[in-house]
Amino acid sequence: MFIHGPPGSGKSHLLQALSRLTIDYQRLTVYVPAGAPGVGPELVAQLNADTVVCMDDLDQIVGDQAWEESLLELYERLAGGHGVLVAAALQPPAGLELKLADLSTRLAAGGAYRLRPLADEMLPAAMRLRASMRGFEMPDSVSRYLLRRAPRDSAVLFGILDRIDQAAFSRQRRITVPFIKELEKEVTSSDR
Repeated sequence: MFIHGPPGSGKSHLLQALSRLTIDYQRLTVYVPAGAPGVGPELVAQLNADTVVCMDDLDQIVGDQAWEESLLELYERLAGGHGVLVAAALQPPAGLELKLADLSTRLAAGGAYRLRPLADEMLPAAMRLRASMRGFEMPDSVSRYLLRRAPRDSAVLFGILDRIDQAAFSRQRRITVPFIKELEKEVTSSDR
C-alpha cells in the first residue's frame, strides 16, 4: 500500500499508528524514516520476509540507486513471505521519478491513496483528540484562541499543544486561555 499527500496530511502519523497497532498483534514491525541520519539501504537489507515495514519519506531516497535496489529487493522478500510494505511520500509512485521502473510499478500495485490536510473545521476536533490522547482536557475556548493565533497546520498545532501540555504539567496548571497568554508573554520576552 502507498499513501501520499502534502506535508501535514498525516502520513507519518498514520504509519506510526500502524506500527503500534501491528506490534499489539505480535507482528514484527519497523518504522523506517527514509533519508534520516543512520538509516540506509543496509538496514532495509536486514529485514526479514515476515516484517511489517512502514517506510516514511520515500521522497528522500528517490534517485539513490542503492536505496532503490534495496527497496525493490525488500518488496520481493516481503511478497514471498508474510510481510507487508506500507510506504509514504509527497507524490504517488508514478510521480516520484524513480530510476527503477519495476520499483514504481510494485509500489503502486497495492494501491496508492492520497491524504489531504485536515479541513479548518476539523482542526478543533483533532486538537481535542490530541489533548485527550495526552491525558488532558482542552476547553473549546483554548482551541478557538489557538486557531486565531497559530497557523492552521495540524503539525504546528499539535507541536504547540505538546509544549503547552509540558508547561502545564511542570507548573501543575490547568490549560486555560489565561495560562496560554502567560506562556506567550514568556516566549515573547525571552525572544528579545
